[in-house]
Amino acid sequence: MECGGKRSTTPLWVSIHAFLSYTRAPEHCRLGMVNRRQPRQSKGMTEVSADLNENSEVLSKREIRDLKSRSQRLDAHLKIGKAGVTEGFIRSLDEMLSLHELIKVKFVEFKDRKAELAPELALKTRSHLIFRVGHVAVYYRRRQGLRAP
Repeated sequence: MECGGKRSTTPLWVSIHAFLSYTRAPEHCRLGMVNRRQPRQSKGMTEVSADLNENSEVLSKREIRDLKSRSQRLDAHLKIGKAGVTEGFIRSLDEMLSLHELIKVKFVEFKDRKAELAPELALKTRSHLIFRVGHVAVYYRRRQGLRAP
């Protein structure tokens, strides 16, 4: 096959197949635009930054990312067991948050209700639910007088 005076080594069927796939492609593909999908979030992980009240702080994406990386090295400080979420548990979570800022809580029991209980705990302790993955939730509340994590 001759193409512009030069002999082409590409077989004719390859050229036809390339032409047909190009003409059948959607317009945005032919124009060089890439179909960019939003990255999917894994099924086991949900991110929440709890709306605390009118004067609550909002964490930036960078702060959340840094807190997530810090939380990877933590062990679970508290565990939700058979007694569930009691006033004593909320008090101890509140005390731990005032001491450590970043707390990991493990759901030993009530695993089927963790999607409801995790944001509820954040509201009751005036903290941020950084993320929940599997049976573990991570909470953050900035210490009074400190600016950055």
